[in-house]
Amino acid sequence: MLAHRAKGYSLAYVLRKSALHFAIHIGLLALFVIWFFAADELCYKGLCLWGLGAFVGALARDFGWLRRIKAQWPFTEKIINWQTVEDLAEGKGSANTAA
Repeated sequence: MLAHRAKGYSLAYVLRKSALHFAIHIGLLALFVIWFFAADELCYKGLCLWGLGAFVGALARDFGWLRRIKAQWPFTEKIINWQTVEDLAEGKGSANTAA
């Protein structure tokens, strides 16, 4: 939370922190596209289309989350007790004693 305090969440930050996650998604997406064109049977093509839809849906979910969290950040920034967050980040307390 402290990393986002000044400017909120950014697309670059999310991509940096989730690079492996997105690389796996893109790799699987490429495999499904290749499999779709290599498959001869209709059931395999249907499975490929289902997989493609699932991965596109996952990307839409992730970017939708980012859009919503960015829109809510000004409110979140106002209600957070930043002194407690800083203390927890420095290891001065635990989550149970902060409440």
